[in-house]
Amino acid sequence: MASQQFGYSRWNNTEMAGFLKQCSHCNRMIDSKSDIFMVGDLRGFCSIECRDKQLAQDKAAKGKGKSSNSK
Repeated sequence: MASQQFGYSRWNNTEMAGFLKQCSHCNRMIDSKSDIFMVGDLRGFCSIECRDKQLAQDKAAKGKGKSSNSK
């Protein structure tokens, strides 16, 4: 029931876990027994360092987009 609350009822566990198999920053395969570090937009990372590096890159890219739009 909780899965329906979040709109995931149409996916099975295999489909949902697909994005957790590989780090979204370094592309290293993530072992199913390892900790996975998440970001709210459904990206998984192999470490806190990879997560933080990707967040910094995203923030920098977002900042560049805003400055070029304001010209």
